[in-house]
Amino acid sequence: SVIPVVEVMAAHAPPNFLYPYQGTVPEFSHSTAFAVEGQLLLTNAHCVAYATHVQVKRRDQDVRFVASVVCIGYECDLALLGVP
Repeated sequence: SVIPVVEVMAAHAPPNFLYPYQGTVPEFSHSTAFAVEGQLLLTNAHCVAYATHVQVKRRDQDVRFVASVVCIGYECDLALLGVP
């Protein structure tokens, strides 16, 4: 069976610890993830760290789906994304 690989687009807003109430300019990144079970996707943690908005799409389609970070492990640099 083929493991579907998807593209992950994320908007990040890293905190500014010196000025915690000041907004930061969002940064954008593109990465990949793959399906592990049901509607869960596995990706790298640094790709979705401090993410304010995460979308995923299959490479062969133009439809984007909103995803949420289910859990994140910075030590192993892995994160699980949930797609409703």
